[in-house]
Amino acid sequence: MTIKEQLFQKIESAPESLLEQTLDFLQFIKTKQRESQPVVDATETPATEQQTTVPLLGASKSIF
Repeated sequence: MTIKEQLFQKIESAPESLLEQTLDFLQFIKTKQRESQPVVDATETPATEQQTTVPLLGASKSIF
């Protein structure tokens, strides 16, 4: 059983007061997670799209 399925099962039998506290806690965690992520400048190229040039040994020599 997945974690999500386990949560759904527990939610089904939980009293409303516990569900309110659980929802508040989940929202708190999600907010903290968003705040801890670095802000990316929209004008910058994401790191996954940046190209890095690495000099090769003997690159000045002709290989042909």
